[in-house]
Amino acid sequence: SWGSPIDSFGDLFSFLIDTAGQNLPYPVLFGALTALLLGFRRSRPLLWLWGCLTVSAVAFNAGPPRTYLPLAAATALTAGYGIDLLLRRFPGGRKYLAACFVPAALAALAAAYRQPYPDWYAIHRTIRELPPEITVVFPANDSNPLAWNNAPESYREQLRRIAPLPPGHAERKLLVVSRDGSMTGSTSSGAETKIPLSVPGIPVELDAMHGMLYGLEELDGPPAAGTPFLAFIRPLPEPEAKKLLRILSAGQECLFLNFWLCTPVTENDILYRYYLAGGIAGEPEKTGWDAFLHEKPGATALYRIVPAGKSR
Repeated sequence: SWGSPIDSFGDLFSFLIDTAGQNLPYPVLFGALTALLLGFRRSRPLLWLWGCLTVSAVAFNAGPPRTYLPLAAATALTAGYGIDLLLRRFPGGRKYLAACFVPAALAALAAAYRQPYPDWYAIHRTIRELPPEITVVFPANDSNPLAWNNAPESYREQLRRIAPLPPGHAERKLLVVSRDGSMTGSTSSGAETKIPLSVPGIPVELDAMHGMLYGLEELDGPPAAGTPFLAFIRPLPEPEAKKLLRILSAGQECLFLNFWLCTPVTENDILYRYYLAGGIAGEPEKTGWDAFLHEKPGATALYRIVPAGKSR
């Protein structure tokens, strides 16, 4: 159940491009395609491998590109076979091939070293310096390395971001950190899913990631259907916290946000849980908004996501 669902041909195309582009230099892809064209019978097992990858990604959700790194070895071996066939077919073209292939390989190597990758330590230090009224949401899967590399302080930071603000403090804001500008959460089965936000945000650069800053308008009643919302469940004994989560999930899809940062806490032999959740509001009459807000006063909070500067 873990991973990213592939629900369209566009999703599948993006998945294959990302997987090939991040695991294989272009010269290797060129060699593999050459093998398929000039020696299909011996190189077709490569198609079976990539076909199995595609089927598994569609059937069981796609993992990040590094999940499929073993395919690089099979593709590289096939590429070597393709280059050998090409040199046999055009024996006089060896020096021309070398003149093209070697610079292309060096360029691919240089591009790999220039590719920005998130520095989870630096990102955590930056987030730690933000005002407490800014709630930060990370991509569902990326909340794992952020939490792991900065534990236990990363967990304390998450708790600080959902704690009640003192009277007279600045209004809450939402900072969505992502690789592509989208907000994502985890379903109950662990699949990463996007939350569409139609409101404009303010771009914020954050290391190799992208940030979008939004406003948060606190609600004391149900949000309108189709409204993007954010909900806090502050630390409660696990049965009580899970009951509130079930109330929130009734009649609408509610996603876990920062799933790997919201860990259980044990104190005096009592297991406490806290959650950050969000999604698109369903029909008010089919949901339990009032019960969520008033079941445990002070332990829950509900916000509507609005453009930055528009919250009240």
